[in-house]
Amino acid sequence: MWGQGEVDTIVIGAGIQGSYTAHHLSRHSKTLLIDQFALPHARGSSHGQTRIIRKAYAKAYYTDMMMECFQLWKQLEAETNTELFRPTGLLVMGKEGNPSFQAMKSTLIDNNVPMTTLTSADISKRFPAVKLPKDVSALLDKTAGILYADRALKNVQDLFRRFGGIIRDGEQVVKIQPGDLVTVTTTAGIYRAKRLVITAGPWTNQLLNLVGLQLPLTVVGLSRLQSICVNARNAAVTQRDRQHLWREGMGDVSG
Repeated sequence: MWGQGEVDTIVIGAGIQGSYTAHHLSRHSKTLLIDQFALPHARGSSHGQTRIIRKAYAKAYYTDMMMECFQLWKQLEAETNTELFRPTGLLVMGKEGNPSFQAMKSTLIDNNVPMTTLTSADISKRFPAVKLPKDVSALLDKTAGILYADRALKNVQDLFRRFGGIIRDGEQVVKIQPGDLVTVTTTAGIYRAKRLVITAGPWTNQLLNLVGLQLPLTVVGLSRLQSICVNARNAAVTQRDRQHLWREGMGDVSG
């Protein structure tokens, strides 16, 4: 068992953020990825079959980030020869006077993202099961779709190993000692590295507490999922028109 060793970088937290970070680091340096739970697991926020991916955001910097993100997912698909993204489009509905809805529309226009705007009458024609007030309109982000979450996580971790990366799962970090080399002690070993990256989600402050630090982070749990489903048979929705719909906490805006 590799219970003690020195690497260039240690990454704590093997969700999609940590795994992707570790993967990119492993291309140029020796990297160790640690997770407190045995992989795969459902204790974080990266598990499950699918996640929505879109460019429709009210804040422009998210849309800017997504331009690169789509390229990176496409690159991962090519490197692993695995389908990770399914284009579906995303229908976002909101009141014309809602600032978030207008900001979302503006970010798509400013970034030349392929989109279509629809009135409430247009929506009723295209989706007969959906009846909306006259002051509600919609935008269709044609680039959006779903990512196969579990599949993506497994493939990026496999690619990380292919580049020489080391994964130690089922090991809880119990001690962090800063220094010229940071020393990380887990329930199963002691590791040293030049750099330490923490991508531990809700456990971040628990780890930072080991070195006397805290960040103003708030853990947010999903207690209720409110979804809108359009039955293809009853609503006469064609394969071309099927959209991935979700409910976002933005008041009068939903998708």
